[in-house]
Amino acid sequence: MSLSAKIQRYFKLLERARSDYDAATEALANAQARVADLDRQIGELQEYADQLGAAVSVDLAQHMLQRRQYLSQVFRAIDALQDQQREAQQALERAQHRWREARAQMKAVEQLLRTYQQQQRDLESRLEQRGLDEQAAWQYRAHR
Repeated sequence: MSLSAKIQRYFKLLERARSDYDAATEALANAQARVADLDRQIGELQEYADQLGAAVSVDLAQHMLQRRQYLSQVFRAIDALQDQQREAQQALERAQHRWREARAQMKAVEQLLRTYQQQQRDLESRLEQRGLDEQAAWQYRAHR
């Protein structure tokens, strides 16, 4: 396979690696946003639960029971969000890993492509120099 053909093949690989990298970057951003949103929701619910627990209202036993039941629901919602947050954090870690892999792959292909391009330039330079040398030798022989 010629060097030029290798370079063309690696240009295609580089396009694919860049596409993978872009997709991984987008997935990483989405995962980060999901984790941040869940953090915010948990914080808001925790603050609300703290406010409910701190309020002093001892009107009736029935009211306190309803309040405890409601507070229990809020805590279950917090627990559910925390479960989602753990899953989102794991998804974020996977997205970060995939992003790092895609970035490394893209960089490797870029480096390989640069190497082949340099080899191509060196080859072209040697061929050009050989042509110039042959022309100079021909001119020298012709003028003797």
